Amino acid sequence: MKFVNKLSVVSLIVLMFSFMYFANAGSDALCRGTQVSNCGKSTTQSACESTWRGASGTPFQQCAWDSSTSVCRANGNACSTNNWKPM
Repeated sequence: MKFVNKLSVVSLIVLMFSFMYFANAGSDALCRGTQVSNCGKSTTQSACESTWRGASGTPFQQCAWDSSTSVCRANGNACSTNNWKPM
């Protein structure tokens, strides 16, 4: 009987973590602006911050302006094109 109770507790913990995974699965912000293959093509801060990199095989990232070098880089936050991401 104790084994059944321990199994129930373990099952409950696994279930709790699976719900946390699904709740966090779509937490990336939506990509803002226009998709580009290379963030470095943007030459101004306003153009840079309204683009996101979405090349095949790479994670989507919001482009971010690096003020120390005046270059647009793909080191912004991860973003997604929709609220649902496959597992």
